[in-house]
Amino acid sequence: MQIESLFDNHLHKKYLIKYTHDEIQDCVHQEAEEMQSEVKMNGFRKGKVPVSQIIRIYGEKLEVEALNKKITEDIRTVIEQNKFILAVNPVYAFRERTKTGDESFLIDVDFYLFPEISEVDFNAIELPYYKMDATGVDATVENNLILFQLMTSEFKKKANEPIEKNDRVIFDIDIELDQEAAPGLGGETKVLIGHNQIPPEIEERILGSSAGKEIKFTHTYAEDAKNIFYPGALGKTVGFTVLIKEVQTPILEEMNDEKAKKLGFTDAENLLSVLEKNTKETLDKLSDGALRKALYDHLRESVTIDIADFVIDQEAHIIAFNEEERLRNADMMERVSMGTANVEVTDKHREKGKKQLALGFILTDYAKKNEITVSKDDVKREMENHLEELARMNRLKPEKKDENFREFSQRVQTLVFERKTTEHILTKIKRKETFLPKDKFFDTVKFES
Repeated sequence: MQIESLFDNHLHKKYLIKYTHDEIQDCVHQEAEEMQSEVKMNGFRKGKVPVSQIIRIYGEKLEVEALNKKITEDIRTVIEQNKFILAVNPVYAFRERTKTGDESFLIDVDFYLFPEISEVDFNAIELPYYKMDATGVDATVENNLILFQLMTSEFKKKANEPIEKNDRVIFDIDIELDQEAAPGLGGETKVLIGHNQIPPEIEERILGSSAGKEIKFTHTYAEDAKNIFYPGALGKTVGFTVLIKEVQTPILEEMNDEKAKKLGFTDAENLLSVLEKNTKETLDKLSDGALRKALYDHLRESVTIDIADFVIDQEAHIIAFNEEERLRNADMMERVSMGTANVEVTDKHREKGKKQLALGFILTDYAKKNEITVSKDDVKREMENHLEELARMNRLKPEKKDENFREFSQRVQTLVFERKTTEHILTKIKRKETFLPKDKFFDTVKFES
């Protein structure tokens, strides 16, 4: 084996690895010896098939496996000898073999390195920590109590009367992005009006309408629009067609002990107590989520990191793919993932990708310096909370069940790692506590989270 350096940049190293024909044949012979004990063949007892016969029958497969194993080992050796810390897995490609000459195998290997991270003084960072004021908390508890009442209420149809808060509305909705149909968005929807179950730009047009009406309107979203119903709509004009199929109004009754028991509580007082507790916990989670978002935004904007273009392009492609997946069917996305179709990757995707990568590198660097690790038990517990995601992946690609599970577990591990590292960082920063009324709180933290 010969190794030649072709390119040497502080973030990108490129090598040429050359294997002679004899070296590869030695690897093939070794691979055949390792599988000899398991091979069955007519005329031979198990484990007694000659190595030469195994090579004759399985030669092409053995050569591929032996070469891949050899390359993996040698790449690992290059990484260890040079003490490379990688940003992504090494990328290697075979050069086309000439029909003349020594039949050598030539492989180009690219290493993209983890960038240098400047020291961040987290103790000097001060970020807003939004809390809901006491009046807003009481109003939120009251609203949630109404939701419990609606869960146990009977509904009656509304014909021509205008739609009001707490009405249940069933409607069909079609959505166009820049005058093109958006498959995967829309369809039949059932919501309770006045409980943040649909975007306000849609709800405000449904309010006051009635059953049987069709509502058509457009809404242009700014590039930095808040509480967007779909990220792909930013900066685009969205056309909505809403057909109201049925309207039902609740027959509200006061929550009493009997109704509370039907919902699994001991009495109405117990229901209210649990509701207050759960509401406050939910509001605290929203506050914490907004704080995490503020921290991430601060790090993305304030820390400049030099990242290899190839790494940025990879991340940008993933972002573009995920955006398109929301608009296209599974067959189309399968062709994209197989390389037979493309998604459009723009400069906006690259800029977003660069910022996301920078954040990931900062968190990884911090975790390493502070010895933050993720245990198997941490991952196992978190996976139990996301099994529906795995079920969805298996429905889309049932033939790739094992691959889906590996991808799923890697995502969960990344999620747990990010959470543990972020929680550690948040113990260091300063929090500027700000109390907001209910509407302003939800407008702020929903966007921030």
